[in-house]
Amino acid sequence: MGFKEVMAFRQNGEIEKALAMALEDFNEKADQWSASALFWVLRDLVSTHIEEGRTKEAKECVDKMKEMIPHMGPTASMGEETLERLEKEIIPHYNELKKLTQGLKEERNRYLRRELLAQGYEQIREWQKEGKVDPRLHEPIADIVIRHIEQKKNLLTAEEYREGLDLFTGLEYPRPSELHNRALQLALEAKRMHRRAFSLLDFVQKWDVQACMTDQLWQRPDYKHATSPAEQTLHELVLEDLDLQRDTVSPAALYLLEEAGRRLGDDLGVELTKARVLHIEQKREEAVELYEQVLVKVTHEARSWYEYAQLIEDKVLKRSAYAKALKMEADDYEDYLLDLRLHFAELLIDEGKYSHALRELDIYAQLSGEKSRPVDPYYTEITKKIPKKTEAEESNKDFYYTASREIDEYIFRSIESTPMVVMDVMAIKVRYPQKMIMPMIKLRAVDGRFSLVSTRETGILPGDNRGRLYRVKLVDLPGQPLRSALVTPSDEDPKELFPTEYGYITGYHTEMRAFHVLTAHSRHHYLPGNPDDYSVGDFVNYILFLEKTADGIREYLVLPEKANPDKALAKYPIVRAVVAQVYDDQVFVVTDDGHQGSFPVSMAPYELTAGELCALRGFIFKKKDRESGAVQEHFVTLSMEPLPPELLQN
Repeated sequence: MGFKEVMAFRQNGEIEKALAMALEDFNEKADQWSASALFWVLRDLVSTHIEEGRTKEAKECVDKMKEMIPHMGPTASMGEETLERLEKEIIPHYNELKKLTQGLKEERNRYLRRELLAQGYEQIREWQKEGKVDPRLHEPIADIVIRHIEQKKNLLTAEEYREGLDLFTGLEYPRPSELHNRALQLALEAKRMHRRAFSLLDFVQKWDVQACMTDQLWQRPDYKHATSPAEQTLHELVLEDLDLQRDTVSPAALYLLEEAGRRLGDDLGVELTKARVLHIEQKREEAVELYEQVLVKVTHEARSWYEYAQLIEDKVLKRSAYAKALKMEADDYEDYLLDLRLHFAELLIDEGKYSHALRELDIYAQLSGEKSRPVDPYYTEITKKIPKKTEAEESNKDFYYTASREIDEYIFRSIESTPMVVMDVMAIKVRYPQKMIMPMIKLRAVDGRFSLVSTRETGILPGDNRGRLYRVKLVDLPGQPLRSALVTPSDEDPKELFPTEYGYITGYHTEMRAFHVLTAHSRHHYLPGNPDDYSVGDFVNYILFLEKTADGIREYLVLPEKANPDKALAKYPIVRAVVAQVYDDQVFVVTDDGHQGSFPVSMAPYELTAGELCALRGFIFKKKDRESGAVQEHFVTLSMEPLPPELLQN
């Protein structure tokens, strides 16, 4: 008997005879040949047991194979590799999971792949119900669970989210990992979708925030108002503590707040979170002070105004802060708005604004039904305070702008107002809080600063605002565009604050529907208007703004009006000229700087002769020849002045 005979029985499929012979040979002499023969016979038996579902018998064979390794000599390393593969194969559900993973990898049809993934997820749920799954399978199981949630996330209920993420956090999978990062993103999406119906704190406690929070999760995307997943987690945890009226801040949130302070410093989001923590801890005075510091700078956090309103006692300011939050909030389905509308309506009733209050209560009832949230008993109580036959306002949106003015004046009370004039109205494409095209009014200050204001901003009057003066409270923060916090109409004359310029109308451009204007400094401008607005030879007065653009310089002639000729002429410089000749009722002159010009004899107050000096007011007209491209210049005389003594000197 020997190795060759045992191998021959294996090849013929006579495993029982091969096993008996190999055992006999090994018991007689345990060397590398007898051990190797027995090892490979047992390998065949393990495969048979696995195929027929006899896991226990397969494991017994594997244990026996381990005993052969020390005797197998040079082939021991090959035997160890084989054992490593077999030990996986005898793990419960290994082969089913391997088949599922392979199927997902090979399936090219995305719809069939989704179906296969859903089937795999249901199978994993069944395995978990049957008992604990071997930890060696946790990595591929975690991948399938996360992929399933990702593909169905918009269709999952809060309970389904919770069940899937609990399945993931129950796995003993190394932390941190990319799968843990994806799980956190899913938990944040579940929180944003289902708000109070989903507890982010429950997930984070099982997820182990201190073990899983990596540098990658603190990286911010490169776009405006973007926050990192770590910051979003901190933000949502603290808001959850606020929503559920907890007395203490969760340890996970405190850990993240400390990390945020270390990594981000005096970041506005960190400061706002600190204010919310003080709110939760019922440190009212400190919280109010910090909220007021943050609200001056915050531009996109509508909820922070609601939180501030909860802390202040002045009813007018409280009502105004509620209106401010409603004005800023882009999503009417935010959970906190239900509570806000109820309190807002109560304050409106106290002020006798019953129609506006009824509108808020109607919205509250509608949204409560849509969100399947029980109606607060207090809703019925305050509804009774509204007189019968009161009709609700069709919309309160315009009212929010008016009602929020008191809180704006209070929060921005320390900022001095700046006079600004409306230059133009333009359409701006914005991305936050949602992509849209917004009509904006462009304001400019005397010092050249610009600001864009929504056409519905508080204080902006209806109609054409170009040229109107407003007093604006500007918030100028490092790294942020100039922001108009409060806009108030002013009766001041813009021309008393902004430098004005005088121009002379030389003609009308029909295609451009604009008048050609030349200034005292020989600069060309075009003034939009109808042909009968002005006449050639008229003087106009206006505020001139110049703005650099990618295509050149854009000009704005604001508040144009006809000017008194005597007052306008005084703005044009006196130029000395010598009379070249007088011919055909025209006086031809040459200025001291060499420009030629002419004017009617009737413009001179006395008779002029060749060689005589004269003092003129006017401008240099420059014209480019279309064919040659050469620039021609000549002096245009507007008036002749008495010759000043200093000009008589050569």
